[in-house]
Amino acid sequence: MLTLICGHPRAGKTTYSQKFDNVIHLDEEHSTQRVLQKIKGRTDDVVVEGIYYRPSERQELIKVYKGERTRCICLNTSKEIREQRHGYRIRHDYPFLLPNYDEGWDEIIIIEDNNDESINYTIQT
Repeated sequence: MLTLICGHPRAGKTTYSQKFDNVIHLDEEHSTQRVLQKIKGRTDDVVVEGIYYRPSERQELIKVYKGERTRCICLNTSKEIREQRHGYRIRHDYPFLLPNYDEGWDEIIIIEDNNDESINYTIQT
């Protein structure tokens, strides 16, 4: 299964990704192309973590992965919580579009206001 953990900066993606083994972090790879190279043609379980705010970027991941199932976990953390984590006011926010099934996902999990203490799972249908 391909699992993508995505969301705004400071949404809690890296902390949440610690629940998984062998995560490919976009920040560590420094480019989407390097991440795509790492997952291209794989059929085993793969976890990718990064902002991925554009549907087209998320679709590229699905396209190069050759396994059977895909799952997108989106941390939809409020601006207020992200500002608290950042330590200052966010002046420019990414125009983040929540993932949808038209992108090609088999499963989508939206986690609202992940404050690292209580996580609310909402599975879109």
